[in-house]
This record gives sequence, C-alpha cells and structure tokens, in this order.
Amino acid sequence: MLHLKVLPDADEEYQQAFMGWVNEFLDEADPTIIDELPADARVKWLLVREGRLPELLEVIRFERRGGPMPVQRRFRRYLKYPYLGDREVGLDKKAYRLDKEFSLHGSLDAARWSANGQLLSLSGSAYVRFINVHKKHMSVKAIALRNKKQGRMVLTTAKTTYAPQATEQSNQNRYCYDWAGFEAKIDITRLKRKGQWVEGTWDVAAGVLSRGLFRYRGIDRGSAGSAANPPYRYVDKNTRVLPVFLQGKLKLRVEIVRCRITGHRVSGDHLELSGVYLGPKVPEWGKLRVTSMSGTGQHEAWAHFGAGGDGWCTFTARIPLRVLIPGHRADAQAGADVPQSWNMGGNGWKTTFHVEGRKMTIYPVVAEETPDGHYRMPAALQTGEGDREVVVHRNGSGYLVVFERATLPMASDVTWGEDGSLEVTGRYLAADRLSAREYRDAHLVVRSRAHGAERTVPLHWDGTAFRAVLAPAAMRTLAGEIPLAAGRWDFFLRRQDLSSVAREDRLEDLMVKIEQSLVESFPQDYEANERRYELQAEAYDRLSVLVHSAMPDGARGPTVRSCCAPRPTRPRAARTYAPRSSWTPSRAPSTPTAPAPCTRNWCAGASN
Repeated sequence: MLHLKVLPDADEEYQQAFMGWVNEFLDEADPTIIDELPADARVKWLLVREGRLPELLEVIRFERRGGPMPVQRRFRRYLKYPYLGDREVGLDKKAYRLDKEFSLHGSLDAARWSANGQLLSLSGSAYVRFINVHKKHMSVKAIALRNKKQGRMVLTTAKTTYAPQATEQSNQNRYCYDWAGFEAKIDITRLKRKGQWVEGTWDVAAGVLSRGLFRYRGIDRGSAGSAANPPYRYVDKNTRVLPVFLQGKLKLRVEIVRCRITGHRVSGDHLELSGVYLGPKVPEWGKLRVTSMSGTGQHEAWAHFGAGGDGWCTFTARIPLRVLIPGHRADAQAGADVPQSWNMGGNGWKTTFHVEGRKMTIYPVVAEETPDGHYRMPAALQTGEGDREVVVHRNGSGYLVVFERATLPMASDVTWGEDGSLEVTGRYLAADRLSAREYRDAHLVVRSRAHGAERTVPLHWDGTAFRAVLAPAAMRTLAGEIPLAAGRWDFFLRRQDLSSVAREDRLEDLMVKIEQSLVESFPQDYEANERRYELQAEAYDRLSVLVHSAMPDGARGPTVRSCCAPRPTRPRAARTYAPRSSWTPSRAPSTPTAPAPCTRNWCAGASN
C-alpha cells in the first residue's frame, strides 16, 4: 500500500515498472485476493490489474484531499470515488460497494450490580464506523444475550448517552461518535430456566441501528477497573453470575461453585490449601492441578477428603514449593537471577480441581472471606536478594491463582485530599531485607507509560509500612510545580538513589499493587484546573493514575465545520487543520458545553 500512496510522486519509468512487476505477481496469486480487500483498496488494486495507470493516479490524488469517506446512498452504499459507474474504465460497480467497512465497534466502560443483585448495569460505547452520530436520535441501541446450548435469547433496550470519549478514543478525526454511549440494565433473573438457575455461558452483543444500517457485535474489553474485570455476584448459596471476557468479548457465565478455597498456609516446604467440595458424595480420589501460565510446567497434588455435611465435604492439598520454582533456579543459593517479568508476577500458576466421577474441569474459587496470602519462600529456594515470596491470590473472576515472585509493595489505602494531594499508604514486607542505605534512599516513582518521564516522591517509613503524599496537579520538578501530562502513569518503589549507584549495581523498580480489600473502591477521581485525574486499578490490582486531557469534551474529536453552507460542486483544495496537541485555551469554548443536544455539524454529515 505504501508504494501505491507515493506512486503519483514517482517518475514515469518507475510507474510503468511498478505496473508491470505487480501484475506479474498478481498473475500467480489467487484471483479472489483483491475482492476480499476493503473498498478503497479494492478499487485501486483493480485499476492496477486492469493496467489503468492514469485512472489509478487520479484516484490516489482524490484520496489525498482528505475528509470523510465519500458515500453514495441508494439501495446500497458505494464508495463515491472517481469512475464510479463509468463503464469505459471497466470496473464493475460492485467493486465500489461498501459493506464490511461499516462494522460495529463496541466497548465496555463500566459494569455495576444493583444493591439487591438482580440488575447488572452495563455502560459503554457502540457505533457503526464511518457514520456520524453527533445527535442523540441518530442511533438506537439494544443489548442481546444468547445461550446457544439452551437455544434462548434475552433482549433488553439500551439508553443512548453522551460519550465524547468515544470520538477521542476512535483514533481518527473525521467522524463524530459523541452520542455513541449506551447504558443497559439486565435483569439477571431472566436467565433462569423454569425458575431454576442453569449453568451456561451467555454471549453478550450490542446492536446498533444508525442511518438505516443495523449492525451487531460482541462487546470488547475496557482498559481498567470494572470495564476490564467486571465484578461477579452470588445469586444463590452456591451459584454466581460472572461477567467474563473470552477471546476479548464479554460473556455472562452462570456458574455453580463446586470447589471453594477457604484457607491456606505454608507448612515447611509445602503450600497447603484447604477448602470445600460440593458433590453428591465424598469422592474416593481427587487432585489439585497447578499449571504454569506460560505452559512450561505442571504438577498434581492429591487431595485428602474429610467429613462435611449433606452434599459437601472438606479437603486439603499440599503443593511442594519447589515445583513453583523454574528449573534453572536449582542453584538459587549461588545467587541465580530471574527474568524481570517473573519479579512482577510473570511466574504465575493457574489451578484446576479434578475428582472421581466428574469429567468436567472444576476451577477452584476463593471464598469471599478468605484474604490473599503472602509467604516468604524458604532460604533454600531464595535468590541472592532474598525477597522471593509465594502469593495465594484471588483474581478478578474470583478464581485461585498462585504466584512465585519478588515481594512487591502493596497499597492498603489511597485518599484524595481537598487540596488535590494524593496520600498512598501501604506495606513492603521485604523492607527488612533492605540495607540501611537502601531503606533511607527508597522512594516512590510515578512513571509515564507513554514517554517514560518520571516524578519522584519521598517515602515515610514505619517498619515495613510506608506513606507517600503527592499532588498530581502540581508535581515538583526543576521547572517548578507542573501537572502530570495527559496519559497513564504507573507507581513503582525504587530502593536506591540512582545517582550514587553504578549502573550494574542498580536494582529494578518494583510495581505497586493494591490490596484485595481496596480494589472495589476504584476508580477514584479528582478534578483540578479543568483536568481530571482518575486513580485506577488496572489489570485488576495494579495501581495507576490516568490523567485526562485538559481540553474540554466539546473541543475534542473531529474538526468542527458547518454543513449548512452551500456545498461546492467542484473539488476544493485540501484544508490543513491544526493537530490536537496544539490546542490552547484561547481556542477552546469560553465555557464548557453541556452534553445536551450537540450543535456541532461534522464533515460529511449530510452525505452519510
């Protein structure tokens, strides 16, 4: 495609050579390969195939003028490019037909449960690409749940909401999707069959009717918080409804919890897990299997069952800590190193439970009242730094996972002050492994994920507990107090003063995680000087702050242009627009506009 874009700038000799060589290649390719391309690319490659160089150059120059995708609407939508319907050129009108281009984009912004647990509220954005929705009435939305196994479908209406972030996050500046937002409340009791909960997975899809086109598609995963890890809810004693993302699409799983982990401890060189198994009888055998998330290891620990009650029994399983250690760590006492990703949790293990008489895999769920466990590895299994630990963790879906990693700092409380200060308190259980100098020099680092810029924050220690106070809207730098730039910023614990340590002696920064009991309190917002700071739990339990743009919602997205003026009949010269990064307060509206009827008219609003 790059060669096509620059073809008008090349000399005649190159253009003729390009047409010849490309057609020699296409002679050996599948003839249908061009038909599978999007319409804009299909037209150009068909012109190449027909040897229509002058027409090809004119189409490319037409594209260079920019602007929204030109569309001709009758019974079907066609790409309104030069030579549409011109039989002398030899291209069938079907080559210009638009279909796959008008695909649906839908993503989740938040998922919340009602107080009684019967309503699941989903909010997000859904729009048909290349079709403006700058007014509320321009699209109608609905949410559909389908259970293929049961052959059932549940429909619920969705309210259209104002969501200017949909335009901003679409990574384009031609179309307005400001009214692409939706809110839907799903009555979970409608998933019952004849009044009973039945295990199964329901596909969740958003349907959008916009400008006469109807499209439906699964809902994509959001970036953080409940949009990435929606909360589950118990709807019965041993039954829960779990929103989960499978292959990036939202599903609703009705699940009977048959294995629940109720306790854990380290005994000697073993990790002991105890729990409850729900079944018609006490099994004769059972085993807990741990499998490396990287797929490189697996171990099975036999479960020992004990008496319980009617329809359930207790069990314990012991996992040797050594099986959680990679093979090359056999010489750990000599100070063997580990990959950096394993320090941050890359060395994780998922768990499954297998019992006599049941072929289906059971995934152990950690009981609600059971906290995470952090246990220091025995000396024989430590590295040179001596800070390795085994973590028994409940992930965002409630399932049991085990990590062997470096001890990470855990935030136990975060609080926004009225003056915009952010106080972070937590604990670092390996603080006793720090030298006196490292303990004194340790500090918090706030790092931009986009460009790597860093801001340092001093720490106040009290044994293994720490406290840090920062002001994201006024961070201290050599240039004075300035706010954090727009984008995502991560929190790390740095145990050294890098200016006094040789490069080869530097310790890696440790990611700040969030205590399990604190995760549900996110996100937490603060607004200062017309800029919003959103503290988020990313990847379920990773502390980060998302700094939103200082540009008001009404000033983001496509360039505003009135479509009420007469439309010229001849091609206009290409216009040049200032990039978004060049926005200044003087260019913004004097007062923020309310999300009520949008008065902006967008490019090609009439043609679409």
